[in-house]
Amino acid sequence: AGADPSGVQALSVAVAHDAAMLTVLGYAFSPALQAMNGGDGPDFFASNIAPVDGAGIYVAALFSFVTSVELTFAAPAGVMSFDYETVPAALLGNDAGATTTLAFDNTLGEPDVENLIVVGTIDYPPTLANGTVTLLPIGSGFLRGDVDGDGNVNALLDALFVLSWQFNAGADPLCMDAADATDNGDVNALLDGLHLLQWQFNAGPAPPAPGTDACGADPTDDAVDCAAPPACG
Repeated sequence: AGADPSGVQALSVAVAHDAAMLTVLGYAFSPALQAMNGGDGPDFFASNIAPVDGAGIYVAALFSFVTSVELTFAAPAGVMSFDYETVPAALLGNDAGATTTLAFDNTLGEPDVENLIVVGTIDYPPTLANGTVTLLPIGSGFLRGDVDGDGNVNALLDALFVLSWQFNAGADPLCMDAADATDNGDVNALLDGLHLLQWQFNAGPAPPAPGTDACGADPTDDAVDCAAPPACG
């Protein structure tokens, strides 16, 4: 919210996004909103992260039903935050990055939920400024099974690395996606180490995509990621 000495008593926010690029996970009130009413937050609030008439999120909040609970803004300040994640399929193989827009939208919801603030029981349309999200590649991908991050998959060395990490306080894998040799969404040293050893020494199944030969992105949307990409050409 921008600077405004008047007391804001309620607000509604509605933001649309490109569903091919982003998924909205939820929202959180600012500390000032959450502290209202003894820490219970606004007396009334409603939200929807999957409105029927467009990809987006809306949140409406009335601070109090019975007392004069207001927010004033001597300087611009945040009132809530939204949490998004990228859609993996949209960025698979994308080494150039991408941009997408978060746009205030007065047509989300049924009936429409407009972007408004309420001051003295009168609703006002705020000045709106849309945002742009820039998605930058953090590397050129990873090799499945390259647990030690040296740019090669050696079943013996990489299995030893992940076992040492989990059972002997060894160093963390540089890329948990690479350490997830089974691509089951979880790094388990016994299962993933055994998978690598079986593949290289006992004709077991090869580690899933992107595989062990060419660096690539993870095609699976799961809980592990690659925050620090290892050596990868």
